Amino acid sequence: MKNLKLILKVVIALTVVLGVILFLKKDQVLEYYETRYARDMDIIRLNGLKDLGLLFEEYERSVGGYPFGSNRELASIVFIATKEQNKYTKTAIKPDFPHQVIGVKGLIDEIERVLGREILMPFDPQRVPLFRPNFYVYTTSDGGFFLTISLYGEYSFATTVSKNYSLMTLSSETDSFESQWTIDDLLTHPDFLDAVAEELNKPRYVEKLRKKLAKKGLLF
Repeated sequence: MKNLKLILKVVIALTVVLGVILFLKKDQVLEYYETRYARDMDIIRLNGLKDLGLLFEEYERSVGGYPFGSNRELASIVFIATKEQNKYTKTAIKPDFPHQVIGVKGLIDEIERVLGREILMPFDPQRVPLFRPNFYVYTTSDGGFFLTISLYGEYSFATTVSKNYSLMTLSSETDSFESQWTIDDLLTHPDFLDAVAEELNKPRYVEKLRKKLAKKGLLF
């Protein structure tokens, strides 16, 4: 798992760099005052991470591995972003180790192929980045995986990068990183369970956004 740990460090470093760049691009924003909106976005992100974790574990139980994790010589990277958000992934610095970038549609198709049913792929609900990247990064290597998401708030299960910017990683294995968790870890973490159980101010936001993007052909 040495390569997997190295890849996680690189992915996190690149995500942090991108977050800082996006923050600087928004230097004309005087105040990010939409705290209720921001909190809703985090609740949605955390529930999306939980749902993806459960999907990955169901996939693993079916085939004994994770999506695109069978190639131990070549890392796979998937930017989980809508077509609308995909332009923001272009500014992400690509790692210098051997890897392949796979489109999110490929990840959806692979999961649906193995599970034998359609899935609703979670995605970051913020259409335009502010302070942090507005997409998820799924990375596989050595048979394991990492799923890194960016958050607005500060949490005991996430690493604070800067004001209004935290990172956490769902993984196939537990390590000493404070922000790296398996799905089993998270499902027994009281602070995480409290966070995903919070009520949304706009409970149908994602459903409406998904339909709106799909109608415009901007989903996946």
